[in-house]
Amino acid sequence: MATCDPPIGTGDGRISQLWTGSAAGSGGDKVTIQHGSSAYLVVPGATGGSLVDSDGRYVVYDGGSPYKQYIGSPDAPNNARVLYSRPVSAAALSGSTLWTAGTTAGSLGQTDLTTRKTVQTVATGATCVPSELQAAAGRWVYWSCGNSGPAGVWGGAGKRALWSTRTSGNSGAHAVMQNDGNLVVYRRTGGTGKGGSLWASNTSHDVP
Repeated sequence: MATCDPPIGTGDGRISQLWTGSAAGSGGDKVTIQHGSSAYLVVPGATGGSLVDSDGRYVVYDGGSPYKQYIGSPDAPNNARVLYSRPVSAAALSGSTLWTAGTTAGSLGQTDLTTRKTVQTVATGATCVPSELQAAAGRWVYWSCGNSGPAGVWGGAGKRALWSTRTSGNSGAHAVMQNDGNLVVYRRTGGTGKGGSLWASNTSHDVP
């Protein structure tokens, strides 16, 4: 079966898109990074995967077989345009910064993709290993531990845990989209949405 996922905007005029099956041709799944008339093809060498995130010149792809996470970029020094692969975990891009969930509860790692070096490891205060991350503006990271776990935000000028859902009835993850410094959170109870602030229970909390 041939499929191509909807394109993802990268925030700088580029778009990325995942191609699978016969649409990808031989060699497994492929991810395109396109900017105007220039297009680059990332070939992880895996199948059954998903495009996790895309920002600027970078993409994160989780392969199904083999089960690895691949970081792709037109700047990679090989024809596959894969910078490197790593164990699959929650991951998010913000420019040339890659955020990944650590193996211990509440920990996040920040990697500079231009040097491929770990910049820092931070503690979010979560009691679980995050299963979803979203990053924005190089300063904020939204983390979630799934439908039955807590969710929250780390970062800002103080580089600290800013907000989390911990109360009963609102302890699970919400449907969240993050942009430059704001969260738009869908609150399940009553179907209420609120933009420009963090929404938990009946209280909104502004992002510093």
